[in-house]
Amino acid sequence: MNYRLLISAILLIAFSLISFYSGLFYKSAQEITHDFSYKFIEKQRKLEDLVTQFAEQAKNQGPEMLFIHNENILENFHDEGFMAYGFRNGEMAYWSDNSVPFLNYLGISRLENSFVKIQNGWYSLAVKHQENVSVAGLMPVKKIYPHQNQYLQNVFLPGFSTPDAVNITLNPADSKFHVNGTNDSFLFGLVFPDDSYPWAFKNLISLFFFIVGMLLLIAFLQHEIKRLTNYSLSGMIVFSGILVALRAVFLIKGFPPFLYQFELFSPSYYATSAISPSLGDFLLNSLLIFYLLYVINTKFSFRQLPLDDVSLKGKKRIVFLITMLAFLFAAQIVFWLTGLIVDSNINFNLNNIFELDY
Repeated sequence: MNYRLLISAILLIAFSLISFYSGLFYKSAQEITHDFSYKFIEKQRKLEDLVTQFAEQAKNQGPEMLFIHNENILENFHDEGFMAYGFRNGEMAYWSDNSVPFLNYLGISRLENSFVKIQNGWYSLAVKHQENVSVAGLMPVKKIYPHQNQYLQNVFLPGFSTPDAVNITLNPADSKFHVNGTNDSFLFGLVFPDDSYPWAFKNLISLFFFIVGMLLLIAFLQHEIKRLTNYSLSGMIVFSGILVALRAVFLIKGFPPFLYQFELFSPSYYATSAISPSLGDFLLNSLLIFYLLYVINTKFSFRQLPLDDVSLKGKKRIVFLITMLAFLFAAQIVFWLTGLIVDSNINFNLNNIFELDY
């Protein structure tokens, strides 16, 4: 029975890690950015190729002639969801779509490949100049509206497979998830919401399996300590040492990785030392100490200690040592509680206890 606990614990912990790294239940921000960048570059290259073809044809025939002989051009741009604009001597002479007013007043001769916001949308812009003819292609990426309803939604265009809650910024300092163009230079960044975002809930799925697995592992260890040592002093030392060692390894390695994607486990709210680098780590350390003290208090019998042969002087030393340990532990608790105020930005204003927040 006890080995079933161990096997179940290993399987659940392994499943939680596999689900995290494989994206079984969700994709991380890094994975979403990677997939988005791959698809964006692929579509951007198609846009640039079509713009180049358009420019060659417009150079030979004139952009205005494409209104008459535009079957291939219009079909190619339309199939990809792109928009094409042709200019002769700086004046617009052809457009494949009138749903987006192209910013002609900027001056087509000064435009280059870039990423632009035009009215209610983000677009990738590709430009090709051929003598007195210029061609611009637009690839819609995301619709943005100041007000949304059932018809107007801030959504990414089909094909990008990116959650609509993700925003776009042109400032590289505003996002660490950058998207580069075909020339490998920065175009824009993706801004991911915090805990309100759906994958924060999906992270909980992996976390749930991991917690259940760890609880089964602890139950197995406790069962083995009871079976082998009957909660003797050496058994309690080994049991406590194993749990403390596991916690230390997890803390050093940042394990499990999905745990540290929660804002609770970032130093933005609280950080006091390498042992408690975040509020979440502080809570885990507190739970571990509470659990060990609970097990020692309920399972370990102090009558097992060989105190009968200890002299009176030795017993006094033991009492003094226990008293000092209790004092040091109490001082440590005061230090931890003080750190919650000094080393955090949590609002502890007790004027209204129901308004305590971060």
